[in-house]
Amino acid sequence: MNEYWFMFYNEVDPGVLDYRTQPLLFEFIREGKRLRYFADGVRLLADGRIQVAELKTSSSQIGKPEYKQKLEAVAIICRSLGWQFMLVEGAKLRLANVFSH
Repeated sequence: MNEYWFMFYNEVDPGVLDYRTQPLLFEFIREGKRLRYFADGVRLLADGRIQVAELKTSSSQIGKPEYKQKLEAVAIICRSLGWQFMLVEGAKLRLANVFSH
């Protein structure tokens, strides 16, 4: 359902030129381990910004410390590319403009 709301929100947001669900695969080495991460969603905004979104029902779904570290590494990669990385909660996505910060 989170991806559904992501798509719905992007369809009605006039600042979004394009969006995709699960379009990117990040592969990297961290502490000697090969890690893979599929981005849940990516948005191309009219002002040229790119936002990569991890969609969760709630932030408590992050769970294991290893998963949290993986997300932190992806956030670093995104920043190095000039992109934004954000954790988006599904309930907030349905209710408000969570991408506008």
